[in-house]
Amino acid sequence: MVISPLTKKKLINFKRIKRGYWSFIILSTMLVLSLFAEFLINSKALLVKYQDNYYFPVISDVRLGTEFGQANAGEADYRLLQLSFEAQKGENFVIMPLVPWNPYEQDFSGDYPPNAPSADSRHFLGTDVIGRDILARLVYGFRTAMGFALLTMAASYAIGVAVGCAMGFLGGSLICLFSDLLRFGQWCRFCM
Repeated sequence: MVISPLTKKKLINFKRIKRGYWSFIILSTMLVLSLFAEFLINSKALLVKYQDNYYFPVISDVRLGTEFGQANAGEADYRLLQLSFEAQKGENFVIMPLVPWNPYEQDFSGDYPPNAPSADSRHFLGTDVIGRDILARLVYGFRTAMGFALLTMAASYAIGVAVGCAMGFLGGSLICLFSDLLRFGQWCRFCM
């Protein structure tokens, strides 16, 4: 990829501003990690080995509890399945994500929420007042907010380019109209 000398100079100047550069690196890393949130924070298992068959519930459709020997006909409870496989000490096993809670699931383990952070129950930032995992809600909320922000930025860029092209092509009275609208918008913001 060929980079112009002006772009190289701008990148070097950007890297000199340490706070902005490292903020960009951290924000980009967080955004990429949030795209893979299902593999890090989820109530579905990453891998289940049951009766010499391997299942990947995190990337497949709903697996019923009856497929894994559970009594419920709904979706399998993988945390409970993991405990039962560990108690049986057989060759069946379940590998869960780092945080085995989804952002909407409530934890009613006998304590009244909000619960303090706990490594035992894998609530690393605790739970909110109705028992939902705070870390799961933060990560999934961050992903939603950043996706909306990027979509809004792209839409405003596209609208701005289209209006700018129309103003440049048509000129004259259209430029005056948009200049007046811009001044009115700035005046309204100043009055608030």
